[in-house]
Amino acid sequence: MAAKEQKSGSAKAAKKDKPKATSGLSLYYVAGIWLALAAGTLAIAVRAMQLSPPGEQLLPGVFSQTECHSSAPKPGAHGWVANCSPRQCGKVVLDDFASAEEVAALRTIAARGMAMGGGSGGPTIMDMASGALSHKDQFVDMWVAFNLTKRPPFTRSDLRPYRALTERVAQAVRTHFGASKLWLTAPSFFTEISADRPPKIDNDEYWHSHVDTLQYGSFAYTALLYLNQAGEDFEGGRLTFDAPEQRGDGRPEMRAEGDAAAAAAALVSPKPGRLVLFSSGAEHPHHVEQVTRGTRLAVTIAYTCDERAAIQDFLGQAVEDGEDGEAAPAAADGAAGAGGGSEEARSTQS
Repeated sequence: MAAKEQKSGSAKAAKKDKPKATSGLSLYYVAGIWLALAAGTLAIAVRAMQLSPPGEQLLPGVFSQTECHSSAPKPGAHGWVANCSPRQCGKVVLDDFASAEEVAALRTIAARGMAMGGGSGGPTIMDMASGALSHKDQFVDMWVAFNLTKRPPFTRSDLRPYRALTERVAQAVRTHFGASKLWLTAPSFFTEISADRPPKIDNDEYWHSHVDTLQYGSFAYTALLYLNQAGEDFEGGRLTFDAPEQRGDGRPEMRAEGDAAAAAAALVSPKPGRLVLFSSGAEHPHHVEQVTRGTRLAVTIAYTCDERAAIQDFLGQAVEDGEDGEAAPAAADGAAGAGGGSEEARSTQS
């Protein structure tokens, strides 16, 4: 791993009046978040133009079927999971998936957590699975930051809108992909991208093309929920699905920056409550256009077919309250796990 990537996820000695850096947080999750935003640092990445060439706008409510990539596991082969692995790949945009009230509740969660952090470059990340929160050029533990700043931590009822969202998105995966058995996986995070914070390090450059299964390993289905409006709250920031290429070994072909073959295959313009759901394999390399004005806010949620990579309870560190004193249920047949936060990430706070 490059030194710059290690810097983003490594701990630094913190002053007593500052939240501690996350020396204990799982480097797997922290690095994975940054790699999703800076895929240009990976050998598999395709360097994308900062403003995408014209592409087809995906129509809301219409499932766009895509041939699964040749690297995807085949039925009965190694890596194939019955009732979960995609038999058909594709993507779909669902408008009004979240109501205005739900969007407002999710924005409140993001604002409370991100008030304790803020990336020095463009993106600020708040991972609900590990508690990792961008703070300048590193990550701090959100739960430790609540204690050190003497701010009231999240209660279970505070996070109920996020938990409910993960359950509803899991149902959408089952409906559109026929996956009757799947699990929520990490990372599961809010992303705020601000045009007024130019990149400081390579990892701040979020506009590079990447493939989610190659980034994280566990992802089978990816969902993005938008919390504000392109063209009003910000300019740019469209999700761009890049036209895939294949090499002989079944992995994405690398392209030079500006290559005409890298033209966008499909575009999604963010609007509050809009969900885009897609199979996470190499049939869907994608990137986010550079935000040129304002601030873009979104949530990323993903599901896995590997039970070992499942998140059991991302509410594990939330404060008990009188409204929601029970832990979220673990994953079962036909259901997604009800939250984020692996045991490894939660047990290694700084």
